[in-house]
Amino acid sequence: MTLPGIKDSVLDIVLNLKSLIIEMHDSEIIWLQLNKKEAGKVTAADIKTPSGVEIKNPDLYITEIDPGFASKNAEFSLSIRVEKGTGYMSVDSLKAREEDPSVILIDANFSPVISVTYDIHSVRSGEVINLDSLDMVVKTTGSLSPDDAVKFAANMLQSYVALFNENAREVEPGFLADPKAILEHESAQRVHDAEREAYTPIEILGLSPRTLNALVNGEILSIEGLTKCTEAKLGSIK
Repeated sequence: MTLPGIKDSVLDIVLNLKSLIIEMHDSEIIWLQLNKKEAGKVTAADIKTPSGVEIKNPDLYITEIDPGFASKNAEFSLSIRVEKGTGYMSVDSLKAREEDPSVILIDANFSPVISVTYDIHSVRSGEVINLDSLDMVVKTTGSLSPDDAVKFAANMLQSYVALFNENAREVEPGFLADPKAILEHESAQRVHDAEREAYTPIEILGLSPRTLNALVNGEILSIEGLTKCTEAKLGSIK
């Protein structure tokens, strides 16, 4: 099915609208309106949005209006119904509740998460070597940030696990995650790694055994430490 003066068919317009990414803060069903008379491309930026609704991909191509159509003072008009949901909703499930036959239904994937990859590798903390580190890469559509997606999932998981907490035995602090301690450890680890990268053993200078032993006994173990050493301290080293 085609529309006079409109480049794309109704099917193509519907398929383009399936790629529309919307962030909305209210749970109610809302209607968005698109009205355009000028010739040229019609994009998601032409859609009028109320407060609390944001289109995350305004450059999305919807269709194109021919110059001849625009010269007739005609208008391309489109009403879009938007609602919140979870998971996937098929057209068949939408038909069961839709009474208006003029509404074109589109199946919807409400999940903002496109993909998640993770990697687990061994790390050490001081003398403790049997630790694991989890690296995650989360890609979203933009309606929800990767950080917020992980936090949302964590809150959901906590709500499910909380079902087992009733009359549970108290867990010793050493077994619980300490976010503050983790951040402090990561900060200290970054400083330690930076210091290791800047550490050049003094042995590579090829000094005589007597001079080398004197510097080591004076706790000057690297070239970096030697360059920071004052003349007075060097004079006191024997």
